[in-house]
Amino acid sequence: MKPDHLREVKLENSSLSSEISAAQLAIIGSAVVALGQAIGVFADVRALEELSNDNSQDQLSLGPIQQQLNTIQKQLDYLTREASKKH
Repeated sequence: MKPDHLREVKLENSSLSSEISAAQLAIIGSAVVALGQAIGVFADVRALEELSNDNSQDQLSLGPIQQQLNTIQKQLDYLTREASKKH
């Protein structure tokens, strides 16, 4: 083989090696992006669960308040009836 031919083969091998390295880096980059997106989806799901739990807790805490309002309404109705009887 001629020295020029060896140089060409080395350049081709070097170029091919660079292309393979670039492809490997692209694959690694895509994997990192996919992992980041998966983490983002997981965070979104957790946020929705928290909002759902907060909403459920709010609904549960409204029960006693609603009972108190019903009691107050009954008392107001009674007092209104009694006041109208006296007039």
